[in-house]
Amino acid sequence: MRPDRHPKRDQPLIGWTRALCQVTILGEAAPRRLVIEDPESMWLEYDKQSDTLYIGFGQEEAEESVLLSNGVILNYSGDKLVSIVIQGLSERIGLLGSRPV
Repeated sequence: MRPDRHPKRDQPLIGWTRALCQVTILGEAAPRRLVIEDPESMWLEYDKQSDTLYIGFGQEEAEESVLLSNGVILNYSGDKLVSIVIQGLSERIGLLGSRPV
């Protein structure tokens, strides 16, 4: 098995061209499918003061946002996932109890 391939599917681990997530938004009849057009354009930013992680996919501006039941915010434009915002990251990952990183 090559180290750059998925162990079960023998597919490349890198070089994705698109990714898909499916979320259920309250008030909508069916789950919405949001596409990450270019996963390789992903960027991360951590704000230590607010203990918030921002995960972005490119530079597109979001037209809409939804707060999920777990407190995560998805920002999207049409069917494209633009960014994910995770507040209270330290507590979520169990780092340092509930104190910020």
